Amino acid sequence: MIKNVQILQGYTQIVSASENSLANLGIYFCNSSDKADVLDVFVMSSDQTAGDETKVISKLYIPASETFMFGNEKFILDVGESIGASSEVGGRIAATVTFTDL
Repeated sequence: MIKNVQILQGYTQIVSASENSLANLGIYFCNSSDKADVLDVFVMSSDQTAGDETKVISKLYIPASETFMFGNEKFILDVGESIGASSEVGGRIAATVTFTDL
């Protein structure tokens, strides 16, 4: 399955295992604007919120018209777990995630 999400300035959920466990196969962050932005990426269990303890990428700089692939790292999400991001500006970067139900 594929899901596309525009990353906002505040926390934006990219994918969540709501009913079934999921295997995350890759995430692509595409900045299609003409200005750079900076991302933080979070991986959380059901009882956690976005913060320093759940951050897996901090201050990732994505230049204008560039794409960053976060695809070598795989995550297995159990029910209630999620992956999300926030950006400094918001609205410049789209996240595309590929995943499958387990």
